[in-house]
Amino acid sequence: MTPNKLPYVAKLENGQLVQKTAVASNMDINIGRSSKSCVFSLATDTKVSRVHCVLKYDTDSGLFLIWDTSTNGTFLEDGTRLEKGVPYTIYPETVFYLSEPENKLIALTE
Repeated sequence: MTPNKLPYVAKLENGQLVQKTAVASNMDINIGRSSKSCVFSLATDTKVSRVHCVLKYDTDSGLFLIWDTSTNGTFLEDGTRLEKGVPYTIYPETVFYLSEPENKLIALTE
């Protein structure tokens, strides 16, 4: 990994990045509806679980790990549903969504 890379997650709306949040390296961050339990919150959609998924950036590999903890599923952009509780390795610039494609997020480094 390049030492100056900053990992973050952002919501995508109409192809634009909104609600960008830094991801602490080598630490789990919760993503979901709860603003109390989640570093990244999508508080407006009731189909998003309180803690919907967990994202972690691995500084050694420069990759992200993501695992679903939800009721309604976490999906990759192509519609592949992640198996609940199973960590998946994803590359920077991977798009994923929570429950429905309208809840589209992207994991990035810059």
